[in-house]
Parts: sequence; structure tokens; C-alpha cells
Amino acid sequence: MKKTSIILTVLLSQPLFAGDKRLNLECEAAPVDSLKYNEEAWGSAPGLTPQFARFVNTDSFSTERNESCITDDQGKDCAAINNLVWCEKPKSSFVLKSIRDDNSLFIVANRCDQGFKKYVKVNERSSDKELVLMEDKMFYQIEHQHIRGTALIRQPILILNTTLGSEYPLVIQSFTAEKWVRELPGSNIKSLKDGLGSAPIPQDKAISFSTKCSKKRL
Repeated sequence: MKKTSIILTVLLSQPLFAGDKRLNLECEAAPVDSLKYNEEAWGSAPGLTPQFARFVNTDSFSTERNESCITDDQGKDCAAINNLVWCEKPKSSFVLKSIRDDNSLFIVANRCDQGFKKYVKVNERSSDKELVLMEDKMFYQIEHQHIRGTALIRQPILILNTTLGSEYPLVIQSFTAEKWVRELPGSNIKSLKDGLGSAPIPQDKAISFSTKCSKKRL
């Protein structure tokens, strides 16, 4: 096991101290039928990518989407075909755990293969109604403008509702420009979307899944 994985495993297994404000949540894998997408833009339901499969209750995902078309007297008829890859160790839930007192940095488990990723809070630090979390490598690339000429693996963002207390609704959705609120180096509001380059998914191509989390029992 890699050193980083060992450290993250230890962090996830550590109990919270009494009075600790850090969130330590167990989240249900999002139901497949909670999928929301723009039918007009997609044509048919999009396949599950490995980036979404880590949060969705599925045993398989797709790494490639091909379109097959037939043209006849009636016109052109196309169908999308997704390949299938199987999850190594699928689980029905995943852990979402803060490792900072201000809940600005989280460790998130992968329910598909039992790996981990770090997620950082990207909305206003003073917000106490929801946390918008982005995978830290993707955040670094965007924040430091390392997105042109560099391969960017788009990870979904996590939107955690923190207003209910005992239950935490969670939305897993494609990253769109509307969810980026920080200023980029040398940019202003008018040039913000241009500064993001190709990182965001177009709004009509965004997809989302919904689930809920609860405080993890010690």
C-alpha cells in the first residue's frame, strides 16, 4: 500500500474529540435513478464515468462512449454505446471526513475501489449553509492556471447541505462555471469564466446525482 494511502486510512479511522466541529459523515451511495441531466443535450442517458462511480450505487462504470448511426430514407438514426468496467470492491456507502477545524479540507473515500481523495472547500469560507467541495488536484490546476496545455481529469464537485443538523443532503454534480466563486489570479468578474478555460462542463451537459449523509458513529 502506498504511503499516502496509509496516512489517509489512519485519518479516516481516527475518532473525533468531544466538541470537535469537524464533520465525520457516512454517505449513502447515490441511487442510479437520482440522475438528472438535460435530455435534449444528451439524447440518451449518459454513461457513468469512473469519477462519478466512486459516489453512485453501481457495480460498473464507463470509460468510453461511442455513437453508432444508420442513415436511411427516414433520415439518420443514432444510438450511444457505453463500454463497461467493473468496480473492484463496491460498497453501499462512502466516508466524507473533515481534517480541518473549519471544514475546509476533507478526505473522501471511493466506494468503487476503496481509494481516497482530498477535497477542498471552494465556496465562501463564511458560508454555513452548504459546502461546495472540489477535488484538490483539480482545484490546484484551476487556482494556479495550470489548465492550458495540461491534461485535466474533471472530477465532480460535492455540494453538502449543512442546515438540517442530523441529516446532510449531498449532491454530486459536474463542475460548472456557476459553482466557482473565487477570483483567479489577475482576473476580474468579467473575465472569470474565460480564466477557467475548458475546466467547467457546459451547463446543458452537466449531470448530477443526489443522496444523503449522516454523522458517522464512533
